[in-house]
Amino acid sequence: MKEKKMKRVLFAPGFACTSEIWSGLSIGGIEPLYVRWESSLETVSVARAALENDVVESEPDVYVGHSLGGLLLLELLIAEKIPSRPTLIIDAFLDDPADMFKNYVWEDDKLRGTVVRMLDAQRPLFVPLRRSIGEWTRSGWPEAAIETGAHFVYGGRGGTEEEVLEALMWPQQARKQITILPKTSHFLMMEAPKETSTLIELLLGK
Repeated sequence: MKEKKMKRVLFAPGFACTSEIWSGLSIGGIEPLYVRWESSLETVSVARAALENDVVESEPDVYVGHSLGGLLLLELLIAEKIPSRPTLIIDAFLDDPADMFKNYVWEDDKLRGTVVRMLDAQRPLFVPLRRSIGEWTRSGWPEAAIETGAHFVYGGRGGTEEEVLEALMWPQQARKQITILPKTSHFLMMEAPKETSTLIELLLGK
């Protein structure tokens, strides 16, 4: 009997994040492909090209992108630089985020400390890229990103689902592509790894 091939899942992290952010996920029967940001990536365009190369070389079956990683995946999908695949975008904002979204972790002080230490260690390596992100413009958003068919998940930040959806300011018809995880924030995959794993399993058809 032919052995069933494991599906490849590409994980693209947010700015100045390491693969540590995915460590709590539990998804059986996959081959995880962890994108690593290199300090030589000094502009958004260079980072986007590096991610495109990662996708072309690894041929993943599913894309998962957090924050910056999610936005870059969306740009590549919009431009048809990478094949269309089931995609989960985690807490990445298609427009400037409302004030309620500007936090890392909702209630877990220990986890917040872990996140802050990671970012403090990594950010000095990416000063030029951070400057480039500040100058980054995306035309045709959010509609173009929504039309990729990606599924989006956002932390609830203590608000109701309706409050979060209103703050996102998405077109009404696109809200079916959004999941809100209560009592989580920007690093929701670390705060709610079980729920995040379930969303990825749905993309895998499990």
